Amino acid sequence: MTETPQLSYAECVDRLRAAREALTVLPSVLFHATGDQLGETLEALGDLSAHGEAAEVAITVEALDRGEPASSSPPLSARDWVRTHHRRYAVAGASRLVDVAEACRDPRHHVLRDAVTTGRVSIGTAKVTIGEMRLMKPHLNPE
Repeated sequence: MTETPQLSYAECVDRLRAAREALTVLPSVLFHATGDQLGETLEALGDLSAHGEAAEVAITVEALDRGEPASSSPPLSARDWVRTHHRRYAVAGASRLVDVAEACRDPRHHVLRDAVTTGRVSIGTAKVTIGEMRLMKPHLNPE
């Protein structure tokens, strides 16, 4: 198992900006890649995307735990806070992210939280899982 490098918050943000710059340029240089390199790049993007979604949930959980949406000026709902700070969710999808983040805050869902915030489970899969757990709850024994 490889160790995760210890980075400061500022270092993480700097690397995110560098990744954004690389992704902006990437389409214009793809013609230089071999077929194998295209496949490797797509795999790297898939991994990056999964970790990006995981970070979105982790950031939203942290913001909710801190009460950031309510302390905004003016106070915002969690969904509006996400819409304000994430252009991809400005129109749609904020509710799904917030629903998953709120479920991950529940200590009973610590396994789901770990799976989502490490990128092993997508936001979409987590949302379906939460819905299925709600449907199953009346049929489960407390033992």
